[in-house]
Amino acid sequence: LDEAMLCYAGGADYVGVGPVFATSSKMDAGPAGGLDLVRTIAAKIPLPIIAIGGVDEENAAHVLRAGARGIAVISAVCCRPDPKASTAALNKVLQFCLMGKNG
Repeated sequence: LDEAMLCYAGGADYVGVGPVFATSSKMDAGPAGGLDLVRTIAAKIPLPIIAIGGVDEENAAHVLRAGARGIAVISAVCCRPDPKASTAALNKVLQFCLMGKNG
């Protein structure tokens, strides 16, 4: 939260928040903050939050509902057998949650 507040005070356009969940793509990411981290920062800082760290098609909707305006992923696409299908699944979640599209 302190880092996010500094970013806001410094004129940032958005804040990257994470790791939200455990991640294997960055060994020095630190402990996962969970959805509470996203909720806390979203409630305190009027900037868009981009959530990173362990976000995938299974939990992305929860992350967005917690207050994130976007997600950043690595393993959820690059480490999957079918990156194109994984990207499509994530895109569908984003459309449902952020744009209210059904289908």
